[in-house]
Amino acid sequence: LADLDTGAILASRNPNEPHAPASTIKPLLAMVVLDNLRPDNFARANSSHTEVECSCVGLEPGQPYTTRQLLEALLMVSGTDAANMLADMLGGQGVAVPAMNRKAVSLGARSTKASSPSGLDGPGWESTTTPFDLALIYRAALRYPLIAHIMRSPSAQFPGKTITNQN
Repeated sequence: LADLDTGAILASRNPNEPHAPASTIKPLLAMVVLDNLRPDNFARANSSHTEVECSCVGLEPGQPYTTRQLLEALLMVSGTDAANMLADMLGGQGVAVPAMNRKAVSLGARSTKASSPSGLDGPGWESTTTPFDLALIYRAALRYPLIAHIMRSPSAQFPGKTITNQN
C-alpha cells in the first residue's frame, strides 16, 4: 500500500518478490504509447492482431482504430489484441518491448522485465515484476491525464460496441 502523491510505502508484504505480471504490466505499454503516439493516430487491424489467444476486446481485421480506442481496450478490458496492435503502431514488438523496459528503468522499476507488450509469457520468454515496481509504474501512469481518465471511466464507445471497465 503506497501513498499515491508521495510514493511512500505505508504497508507491504514481500514487496520485492518477483512475479509474472500478466496484464498488470499494460499501463507500462500505455505510457510508452503516449510518449510516442498521439491519441488520434489510427491504424487498421490485421489478422495478426485478431488471431491471438487472450483476454481480447475483439478487434476486426480491416477496421481502423485510434490510439485512444486501443488504449481504452488495453486498460479497460485488458485487451491483449489491442496490446499487439499498439506494439505494431510503435514499430513492432521488437521496438515496443525494449521501450517498455527502458521506461520501467527510468521510473526506478529495476526489477521489471517485459517480454511482450501484453505481459503474457511464451516459450523462451518470461516477464517479471515486483509489487514495489508495480506501485512505481501505476503511480507514474496515473500522472498521464488520458490514462487516469480511462482508468476511472466506467465505459467507452468502441467500434460496434460499448466496452465496460473491468479494472
